[in-house]
Amino acid sequence: MSKIYLNINNEQTGPFEVDQVNQMLAQGQATPETTGWMEGMQGWEAIGSSTFSALGVGASAQQTVAPSNPVAPNQAKPVPQAQSPAQAANVSGDEKSPKGFVPTLLLCLLIGTLGIHRFYVGKIGTGIAMIFTCGGLGIWSLIDLIMIAMGKFTDAEGRIIKN
Repeated sequence: MSKIYLNINNEQTGPFEVDQVNQMLAQGQATPETTGWMEGMQGWEAIGSSTFSALGVGASAQQTVAPSNPVAPNQAKPVPQAQSPAQAANVSGDEKSPKGFVPTLLLCLLIGTLGIHRFYVGKIGTGIAMIFTCGGLGIWSLIDLIMIAMGKFTDAEGRIIKN
């Protein structure tokens, strides 16, 4: 199922399933003008658009009888600078990380199966997972090594670690 993020009162909420969005529409917590985003989209769009209608957003909300004590709909304003949930925090995918390329590469190369390079860049959760799985039996470490060498590896804030 699609995970949909909504912009309600200039605040990102979600993720929601299609049924949850339809329920919010029926209850007046969201309107067709409320903006939404899901993976693969270039930017935020109104949930009344054809993109969301194709998923079934709004279909059940139109058939549902309005509640007897409706809640005032939230008039969310679009967030044009936000392209994805990661970028909603004003982090650009092209921004360079303050973490060093060489230390990250060396940590991954020498002790990558322990995930120390992930701790170094602030990815604590996946660093712990790498310790318990021995770097995904080495496969995860190899993928990280390739990503670091290509300049595509990111820190916990989504900033690229590159030379």
